[in-house]
Amino acid sequence: LVAVLSGIPLPVLPLLNDLMLPKLEEARESCLKSSPSLLLLRFLRIVLPNLQPSVRLCSFLLSFLPSFLQWIPHSVHDETFYVLDLLLHLIHKQLTEELVADVLHA
Repeated sequence: LVAVLSGIPLPVLPLLNDLMLPKLEEARESCLKSSPSLLLLRFLRIVLPNLQPSVRLCSFLLSFLPSFLQWIPHSVHDETFYVLDLLLHLIHKQLTEELVADVLHA
């Protein structure tokens, strides 16, 4: 999807954030039920670097982070830590002391 969007002229280009938010919501729902699969982690590894920080996206990612953090101690995939780094990069300005403590605890 990212490769397809790169060929669309900017005035016509839909925001990748808007296209990906429904899929990111599915990812959050998945993380609420079980550890993220390797396929999900790889999807996040591709999509997250291509998103543009926005109020809506950061608000969503702040709600996604706790559901993701709960699985870090149980993860056997290196992608987990790469995804965590990407998430923190996108929301670093909105992190609260409580979330930082949760990250450190995970």
